[in-house]
Amino acid sequence: MWALRNDGPVTRIGLRIQRGLKGSVARNRSKRLAREVIRQHKTELATGWDLVIIIHRIKDVSQLSMQEELMKLLSKLRLLKS
Repeated sequence: MWALRNDGPVTRIGLRIQRGLKGSVARNRSKRLAREVIRQHKTELATGWDLVIIIHRIKDVSQLSMQEELMKLLSKLRLLKS
């Protein structure tokens, strides 16, 4: 995940999933799950950031595992509101 401070009042988020992983169905499903997790936790994100989430490996494509991983990364980067 890359994070860069912006001057705007909103946080912008982009997703990148490597093409060489599994098939297109798994890549698209993981992208949909990541978008859903972000949508559910949008109010918890700090404002004024540009985020690029890069998914390299697709092990377990479930919403719970995606949520755990994204929330762990966001808290590690201190991008969650206190």
